[in-house]
Amino acid sequence: MVVDFLIIGQGLVGSVLALTLENNNHSCFIIDQDPEITSSKVAGGIMHPMSFKRCILSWRGNEFFDFSEEFYRNYNQKFNIETYKDLKLYRLFNSYEEQNNWIGKTSFEPYSSILNHQNTSIKKITSQFGNGEVKKCGQLNVSEFLKQTKVFIKNKNRLINVLFDPLKLAKRDEYFTYNDIQAKHVVLCQGTEGANNKLFNYLPLIPNKGELLTIETNHLPQVMLSKGVFTFPEKEKLFTLGATYSHTDYSETTTTAAKEELLSQMEKIKTLADLKIITHKYGFRPTTTDRKPLVGQHPTLDNLYIFNGMGSKGVLIAPLIAKELHLHIINKQKLDPASNISRFSNKFTSNHLEFSQKISNQ
Repeated sequence: MVVDFLIIGQGLVGSVLALTLENNNHSCFIIDQDPEITSSKVAGGIMHPMSFKRCILSWRGNEFFDFSEEFYRNYNQKFNIETYKDLKLYRLFNSYEEQNNWIGKTSFEPYSSILNHQNTSIKKITSQFGNGEVKKCGQLNVSEFLKQTKVFIKNKNRLINVLFDPLKLAKRDEYFTYNDIQAKHVVLCQGTEGANNKLFNYLPLIPNKGELLTIETNHLPQVMLSKGVFTFPEKEKLFTLGATYSHTDYSETTTTAAKEELLSQMEKIKTLADLKIITHKYGFRPTTTDRKPLVGQHPTLDNLYIFNGMGSKGVLIAPLIAKELHLHIINKQKLDPASNISRFSNKFTSNHLEFSQKISNQ
């Protein structure tokens, strides 16, 4: 089979890229191991442009949000199912200082179109210092979005669920071959598995473990609340509570420590008296040392690219980054220097060069 693009990985990033390419009349084939547990499959799918730690806009936050909202709504129509929806988000303040900082920002752009201070009374919720609303917030049902994308690509007979072996990839003239697939471009979208791929493992890709609980309670509102942890509704009486962050725990299981941490933070929002834990999940986010994505062409293998390192902001940033990568490949448009992997070119060693030469010499 001959295609324009071979994509490795059908998590959120690989799915968004495949849809972007198909929408621009480029054929693609996806190889995906389809592991049971991935960060995409357990992600809450929350999307907003703020960074609450310092109450500032995330990197390119407004730009990403507006583009991604239109992208996902588009696929609501194309898939004929609501995978994306608006979600009300209230930030419960931790101090008067945080409250004053928030109120001050609501008077000026760009924050005035994003933040609202209304100190909404939320029944049975502890909010000693008041709260504010994030007016730009939505939620993607990531697992359903992945399922619909898989059906879409599989109907074209362009997806197989097998483990990708880099040593089976060969560069011949202007094309790559992998078994019986021939493609001009290859893009690796492997999430944390990318850290094991010798083609790009010189890049600082760091697994960050996150754990979430599904809880049952009668006393949470049908909105998202944020205060150290977040809660959002799944359906009546069922809510997601998350998420933890750990760069040091690589155990492939849920932990008591994470559960206790989440419940401890939850107790600052409401009493745990009627709370019942239904499920406990985990996943590993692909993060980077500078908290920016890893996007760009391999240092020595033309037309081999990586699209990874979205961290916990994948739902927010993946659609626009996918568009920019597409324009970079097809029209030679420059990538944002903050996400371009050229910023780590000094980490590419002779050992990495030797491995890449195996691909081009096969």
